[in-house]
Amino acid sequence: MELDRSRKMIYAKGHALIRFGAHSIKRRPGAGGRRLLPVLCLICALLLAACGGSSGQQGTAAPGSPSAPAGPSGAPAAQLPEPSGSDKSFTLMVYMIGSDLESLDGAASSDIREIQAALAAAGGKQVGGGAAGSNGGGAPDSSGSGGLRVLLQTGGASRWFTEGIAEDKIQRYEISGDGLKYLEDAEAAQMSDPACLHDYLAWGLETAPADRYGAILWDHGAGTILGYGFDEHYPDESLLLADLYKAFEGLDAHFDFIGFDACLMGTLETAMAFSPYADYLIASEEYEPSTGWFYTDWVGRLAVDTGS
Repeated sequence: MELDRSRKMIYAKGHALIRFGAHSIKRRPGAGGRRLLPVLCLICALLLAACGGSSGQQGTAAPGSPSAPAGPSGAPAAQLPEPSGSDKSFTLMVYMIGSDLESLDGAASSDIREIQAALAAAGGKQVGGGAAGSNGGGAPDSSGSGGLRVLLQTGGASRWFTEGIAEDKIQRYEISGDGLKYLEDAEAAQMSDPACLHDYLAWGLETAPADRYGAILWDHGAGTILGYGFDEHYPDESLLLADLYKAFEGLDAHFDFIGFDACLMGTLETAMAFSPYADYLIASEEYEPSTGWFYTDWVGRLAVDTGS
């Protein structure tokens, strides 16, 4: 599929959808790559500059702006199919390190609004009630009765364009068609620390247990050597592949997919690191525009068909 240059699409050229078969190589990548970081700082700077390039459509709305385009070039999202009749529950966990992509352009906030738009469009079509359901307390309904639930952790940016998201805290939310529901503050930590990612994933599995799981890692990416995840508050660190492997190690779940909404993470080495933990890796071999994926269509379709 050709990339719509006016916006963004998840299945654009440069995205590799990698299926992990029964005979995938499963070995832990070597540690120690962090020592390369000072040597390769210039390369990192060049990669981040290229990764942050805008596609020309990203708006610069003021903080707290509630509006966002419904689809590419502002077009309405595609018509959603009727529910599949599936009673499978699906929890999607988004780990969003805002970085300068958010503090400068509001790119993370734009994607949050796209997910909200998807769930709002699914509305009554959403199987099992999905993310809109709540037990009325400070946590999502964990009854596992079917449908899609979307959890979000934010941090790592010096400014957020979404009203209520703090720049000096790590916060957890549930995204639904009704908006962004605050759940809790997480313990202060560096978002580019594997322990922070592991803690979020473990919390998500406990908070919203489901039949199926997906995880999306959102931020800058710099490939096999420098990895993923650049926290503005800790600019000299990133999550190397060994760190990412460690973050998913020991979780009591297998993921349907792990996706990187980040540049350059579609590599063989990344696939090897994640093959024990997921059926599919969705990642870009090339640079992404700063706006990243277009979430509305595919999240909406997942909401009405969570699989069998």
